Amino acid sequence: MDMNGVTREEAVLFLLHIQDFVNLIVQHMKEEYDEIVANQRGDSFLHKGSGKGELGFHVGEVFHVINTLHNGVVGSWLVYRLGRTNQEFQKGVIPNSSRAEQWAQEQQNQAKKDAASESRGSFFKRRTDGISKFPAYERVTLKHPGFIRPVVLFGSLADVARDKLLKDYPDKYASPPCVHYGHLDDIPKSQKSSGIIRLSAIKEIIEKGKHAILDITPVLLIV
Repeated sequence: MDMNGVTREEAVLFLLHIQDFVNLIVQHMKEEYDEIVANQRGDSFLHKGSGKGELGFHVGEVFHVINTLHNGVVGSWLVYRLGRTNQEFQKGVIPNSSRAEQWAQEQQNQAKKDAASESRGSFFKRRTDGISKFPAYERVTLKHPGFIRPVVLFGSLADVARDKLLKDYPDKYASPPCVHYGHLDDIPKSQKSSGIIRLSAIKEIIEKGKHAILDITPVLLIV
């Protein structure tokens, strides 16, 4: 069995279930081993949580799992919480996948009981029977597109955000010109905040190694 890519926890559980003699094909890598011992790192993958654990987190949060055999015991994972820019900012312990699945199942069963106690009607029965079962954890991979992408700004502060990016980071962002047609030419220049952006204008900015900032703002025209 190829153990490449297997977590520490999976390797331990696999070996514990083997009753016969085991032949291991290994490679001497002392520097890597010393780094694992010094930094307490034996694994490296990303997981998205859907429940609560020792560290406490919300649905959709992503963690960098660095040790699936925390303190040498099966049951807890040592992780770093990832921020919006994928930086590691908090270290802690969360339950392993099997424990998290067990807790998620208990919460689902409790939710069904609570809903059933509210009413004996068929509506609540159909609602609880239709609850979808999602995994407690989902393994994710950080992927880069490999090309420079346009940035879309939307909302009341889009103008402020666009101006700040263009002013503070002129080497990274640029704004393609808008082309106005037809009745849009009759709008005062101060109110011309929308129009048509040519794809060629976006490509020209990308070819310069910059992100094209696209401002999407609804405009009300009274005819």
